[in-house]
Parts: sequence; structure tokens; C-alpha cells
Amino acid sequence: MAERELPPSFTYYRDPLKDGSVERSDDTCSACGRRRGFICSCTAHGLELPEDVRFCPWCVADGRAHTRFGVSFNLVSADAPRKAREEVEYRTPGFVSWQDWGWPTHCDDVAVYIGQPGGDELRASPEAYEALLQELRRDCDWTEDEDYLTSFINGLGASAVAYLFECRRCHKPIVCWDAE
Repeated sequence: MAERELPPSFTYYRDPLKDGSVERSDDTCSACGRRRGFICSCTAHGLELPEDVRFCPWCVADGRAHTRFGVSFNLVSADAPRKAREEVEYRTPGFVSWQDWGWPTHCDDVAVYIGQPGGDELRASPEAYEALLQELRRDCDWTEDEDYLTSFINGLGASAVAYLFECRRCHKPIVCWDAE
């Protein structure tokens, strides 16, 4: 029977268990060989990884998965401080996204990943909603069409997703988006 201690916390990922990047499982960790009751469901990137490689959140958090298998879990913006970048790349579970893009930075640090809010959740936080609108206006030429923009935001969670981050220092919301 697997041990049921709580998984470790991650500095740059608020709640990977709630978000599904860490899930309850009796699978054996490829790095430590233990069944600890939780496994990371995120993708591990590395050369010549066994197809069935699985890591417990403890081996991700302490860097054992990276050290033993040379894996990374996330891309981080190049302007991030080295220590923070390495923590997110090698010792923080990833989350599902369609595109590969750098984990954002703000105030000379890597932002904390909060989750994937829907349109109503974003509207409930005017600062987060405005951050999404700024990101969309920067990337898209269709944001002047208010009906389409409203439909897009209402449909978040289907073929388009918003990713909410928060600056560790000033707590400003940072919103990225992705689409199939």
C-alpha cells in the first residue's frame, strides 16, 4: 500500500494537486523507486527517456528526477534569474499547454502559476481581466470585435485556455493564453 504523506509544495506553482499536474496514484516513481501515493502527470522533457517514466512530486521538488534522468519540466523566459529559472525548469512540475512558451517573469523573478481561470473568474478580478485583454490586444487583430472577444472569453477552457500567474513580489496578475 502506498504511503499517503502530503506532496511537497512548489515555490512557483500554487496548487499542482488541484490543477491536476500532481495526482493521487499508486504508481512507482522512476527516480526513487517508491510508491508514495502521488505522481506527477506532467510531461518530462529529456533525451532518451523511457516511455513509461513517472516521477513522484518529491523527486521533482528535490531535483532527483532532473539529476538522474536529465529532465526538465518547463521553459522559462530567458530574462529570469538563474536560480529561479533552474527551480522552475528542473524542480517544478509543468502544466498542460498546447504551445511551448516561456514561464513569465515579473519584478526580476519568475511568476507563480495559479491555474486556468474561466471567463467569469477573470471578470471577477478586474486586474486579471485587464491583463488578459492586454495580452490579447498585443497578440490578436480581432480584439476590436466586442462580440467575438466576449465569445472568446466566455469559451475559455475549451479550445482556448487562459493561464493565470502572479508576481511573487508585487502580486500583479499575469495572464497568458493558448489555443489549439
